Amino acid sequence: LNLGTPTSEQVQAMLIAAQTANAIKKPWVLDPVGYGSILHWRSEVTDQLMAFQPTIVRGNASEIGTLAGKQVTGKGVGTTLDSSEVYQQAKSLL
Repeated sequence: LNLGTPTSEQVQAMLIAAQTANAIKKPWVLDPVGYGSILHWRSEVTDQLMAFQPTIVRGNASEIGTLAGKQVTGKGVGTTLDSSEVYQQAKSLL
């Protein structure tokens, strides 16, 4: 599930898909595009989706670090972090 530029209907479909996948133990991937950016709805939707335990969370170092609670600069799609800087925090997400 990619949080690129979904419509409100697509967001609802993502929530249903994630809930269903979790219920039937089907693997699914979450791409929290722009997590932690000024578009707060992205973070809110991602937080809701995380409750359904994605199998894989893919994103850049800033998105993953912010999602895991690390204070980072350059949030969202424009990051200057290296993935090694958030490796330990990333492991805590799953």
